[in-house]
Amino acid sequence: MRLFNYLIVTSFFCFIALYSTAHSTTSGSVNSNLLRKELIALYGDQDPVFEFYESRDFSSFWLSDNKNLYGLIEALNIAEKHGLEGEKYFIERLRSGANSDGISYSPHYYEIIAMKSALRFVNHISSGMLKPTTIAPEINVYPQVPKASEILFKISNSDDIKATIFEFVPKDPDYNALLNELEKLKLAARYGFWGHPVPSNELLGYGAKSHKVVKLRTRLYKMGYLDLDNGSEIYDVDLVKGVKRFQTMHGLNSDGIAGKFTLDAINISPETRIVQVIVNLERIRWNNFDYGEKYIRVNQPNFRAELKEEGSVIWSSRVVVGLPEFQTAEFSDIMTHLIINPTWHVPKSIAVDEYLPLMQENPDFIANNDMVLLIKGTSKQVDSTLIDMNAFTAENFPFEIKQNPSNLNALGLVKFMFPNRFSIYMHDTPSKELFFRDERTFSHGCIRVQDPFDFAHVLLTWQLDDPIKGFANILEKNKETQINLDNAVPVHIQYRTVFKGQNGKINYRSDIYGRDAMVFINMVDAGLIIDI
Repeated sequence: MRLFNYLIVTSFFCFIALYSTAHSTTSGSVNSNLLRKELIALYGDQDPVFEFYESRDFSSFWLSDNKNLYGLIEALNIAEKHGLEGEKYFIERLRSGANSDGISYSPHYYEIIAMKSALRFVNHISSGMLKPTTIAPEINVYPQVPKASEILFKISNSDDIKATIFEFVPKDPDYNALLNELEKLKLAARYGFWGHPVPSNELLGYGAKSHKVVKLRTRLYKMGYLDLDNGSEIYDVDLVKGVKRFQTMHGLNSDGIAGKFTLDAINISPETRIVQVIVNLERIRWNNFDYGEKYIRVNQPNFRAELKEEGSVIWSSRVVVGLPEFQTAEFSDIMTHLIINPTWHVPKSIAVDEYLPLMQENPDFIANNDMVLLIKGTSKQVDSTLIDMNAFTAENFPFEIKQNPSNLNALGLVKFMFPNRFSIYMHDTPSKELFFRDERTFSHGCIRVQDPFDFAHVLLTWQLDDPIKGFANILEKNKETQINLDNAVPVHIQYRTVFKGQNGKINYRSDIYGRDAMVFINMVDAGLIIDI
C-alpha cells in the first residue's frame, strides 16, 4: 500500500526538477495556431474554453506561468484526500509530461490536458463525479455544476491557483469533518489500529464475565469510544458507557447491551467505513448549493427530520420512512401548505393488495376503521357488509376507499404538503410505537412524523399570533382544512449514512436501501481507485 500523503511533497519537487529540464516553457513555446486548431476540434469556437484562449490570442495559461501549473498539480496531489482519484485528472501526465509510451507531448497538447484537468477536477470537487439520476430511480438529485466560464474567470484572476480551486468545495460543515474522518480511517486500516473483531455469537451485558468482554473493551478503546482499557473480563459501568456512546453514534438503541446488531456494527472494518465516507463526500457534493435561511431536511438513514433557521435547528423529530420495497425518494421541493384533519384517499395498490384480503376476512373492516367504500369514479357510497368481497381480485376490484378524518386515519391529524411527482409528503400517524424502533422503514414511501403538532406550530409561527391555539381551533372542528403557508419552505429529502452529529462527532447509519453500495459501484466504474 502506498503512503500517498507522505509522497505528495516528494513527488511535487521531483516533478519540478523533471519539468524544468524537459519543458523550460515560455508563452512562445506554445504554437498559437496549433492550439487554436486543437481547441476548435475539441470544443468548437463557441465554447467558453475556446473564448478564454481567444481572449489571450491563444497564448498558454498553464505553461506560460509555472506558478499556475504547480498550483494545479498541488491541488491534484490531494485529490485522494477528497475521496477522488488523481488519475481521473491526468495527474501522472501532468507530472511527467509524457504519455505511456514515453513520448513527450507537444506543448499545445500539454496545455489542453492541464485545462481539461483543472475544469474536470473543479466540477468533481464542487458537484460530484457522478450524475446521480443515472444510479437509481429513487435518487433524484440535480447537482449545480459550476459553469466553465465561472471557473475560468476565477482561475485567470487568481494569485493562488490551488486555493482558488478549493474555493469550489462544499461549504457544508460535514464536508471537512468527513475529510478528517477519512484520513483517520485510512490510518486505522493501514496500521490495524482497531484491533481484532469481537465474537458476535453471544449477547454481552452489565455484569457478564467472559474473555469476549476483554475483546469488546479493547476494540472500543482502540476505536475511541472508551477512555481506558483496564483489561477486565467483567462487563462494568465504564464498558456500559462506552457501548452506549457507540450505539448513540451509530443510530442504535442506546441500552448499553452488546447484542447482535451492536456487535455487528462494532466489527465493521475501517476499510468498509472508508467506502462509506467516500460515498457520503460524493453526496455532499451533489447537494452543494445554498439551502437558504430556512429549510426542512429529512435524513432517511438517520430516521430524523429537522427544520433549520439561520443555521440553528428549531425543530427536530424522529420519522418513519418507506419500506425497502417502497423506498422514499431523494429529492428537493417546496412545502406550500398543511392539511388538518385530512381525508385519506387510499392508493389502489394498498386497497387491493392489503385491504381487500382484510375485507374478505372481516366484512366490518371498512366500518371499524372509519372508512367508506365508493364506486370507482363516483361519490356513491356502498355498504361493504352487503357485498361478497370474495368475488373480487386485485384485477377486477371496482371500488375506491377513503378514510374519514379521525384518530384512526392513517395520515393522523395533519399532513405537510410539498406537491411532487412521487406523491410523497410528511404526516402524522396513529402508529406511534414504530418511532421507538432502531430501524424505522415501515411506510409506503411517505414520511411519518413523531411530533407533527410541534412541527405545525413552528411552521405557523410565521403567520399566526398564537399558532398553538389557532391550530387547536381548526383541529377541534374535525373537518378537513387546508392552511397555505405565507412563506413556502424548501424541503430536502436526503440520504446520508455518515454525518456530523449535534455533539460534533461523526455518526454512522445503516445503508437501509443499499444506496451506498450502488453509488460506490458507480464511482469505481467511473474510475475511482482507493489507495490506503
